Amino acid sequence: MLTFTGLSHQRTPLALRERCAVSPARRPQALTELRRRFGHAVLLSTCGRVELYLDGPADADAAVRWLAEQGRVPEAELAPYIETAREADAARRIVRVACGLESAVEGEDEILGQVRRAWLDAGAAGTLSPALDAAFRLAVRAGRQARRLGDPHAWTSLADSAAARVTLAVADLAAPRVLVAGTGPMGLRAARTLRDHLGEVLALELAGRTPARVTAHAAALDARPLSLDDVPAALGRVDAAVVALRAPRTLFGPEHVAPRPAGRPLLIVDLSVPRAVDPAVETRDGVCLLDVDGVAAGEGRPARWGPAERARVEAIAEEAVQAFCARSHRSEAEATLATLRLRAEGVRRTLLERTLRRLPELDDEARWRIDALTRALVNRLLHEPTLRLRADTDGTVARQVRALFFDHAHGAGAADSA
Repeated sequence: MLTFTGLSHQRTPLALRERCAVSPARRPQALTELRRRFGHAVLLSTCGRVELYLDGPADADAAVRWLAEQGRVPEAELAPYIETAREADAARRIVRVACGLESAVEGEDEILGQVRRAWLDAGAAGTLSPALDAAFRLAVRAGRQARRLGDPHAWTSLADSAAARVTLAVADLAAPRVLVAGTGPMGLRAARTLRDHLGEVLALELAGRTPARVTAHAAALDARPLSLDDVPAALGRVDAAVVALRAPRTLFGPEHVAPRPAGRPLLIVDLSVPRAVDPAVETRDGVCLLDVDGVAAGEGRPARWGPAERARVEAIAEEAVQAFCARSHRSEAEATLATLRLRAEGVRRTLLERTLRRLPELDDEARWRIDALTRALVNRLLHEPTLRLRADTDGTVARQVRALFFDHAHGAGAADSA
């Protein structure tokens, strides 16, 4: 049985979500724990949600217990905020999340990539079942369709909203100075948007953990490169800052923010979850601090979809849910094809991650190209088997594929464990 258990920005305060958030560095270990406890699971942890999608005996209490344990939060404290769903409703949840219908910034771009990453990570960890694979595959497909609709100039990211807040705050300054701390997707998007909005008059500073990465992106953005150790000094001279860092704890407190001179307020937008900036920073005179929920609550944001387009997105989502429900009636060949692709993707992801760990000097563009190459190779290798299985009406090809790939794998696993 497919089930969903989780916390989201719609019901859960940030202070609780950030305690339960699972950092990218800890996700492989978390998936290992989930496989041991539940067998089949996908973990989706973002700034707006921490969600478990499981396939197996329905036990929402066990899922809540896992969330509480890994967040070191009493179950009773989580209970009022927990959301759950089963079968079609669980599939509906992940489809709507991927489409951006459940996001604080409706139709945001980041969540689709995060859903896809959670799906692929589960495949690499061996925690995907055919039902989970089908639900996430349909969700990603629906999310892509949804983003072909609407206004291309709308704000489609929390980073866009943060940049807009900063732009408004420094609009009257002749030579505004802005710091962006973080060279991940959110930080870089905010930096690019600020450069586009403010142009050459902006004195932009970019800080991050990895010097080579910071230097390369700073050059592309015409920004001053900084280390994270330079951030406190930078906060003393800039007019605004966007912080988008991955850290298990706060990095900057009131002691890192110098007193502001009269007439020179400082706006800090912290997009990090867990928060990188201590909320107590706002006790400093002249400092205004917005966290991720504060940014999302901003008014006057241009919507991605008008009423007619939003209705079409709702229809796309529901069509995906109906396709998931119909999968229970699929043929033996279709089930075999789904399992074959699932296993091939797991092998691809495992080998890709192993290779990339040995090549830490590669930049994001090179990593993306290698990822695309391996996906193309898998698709090319599976092209002919896919055509044969789709044309298989009596199950003959399906049985041959299982004999070639699956039965041998089970036998090898049994021999290894003997």
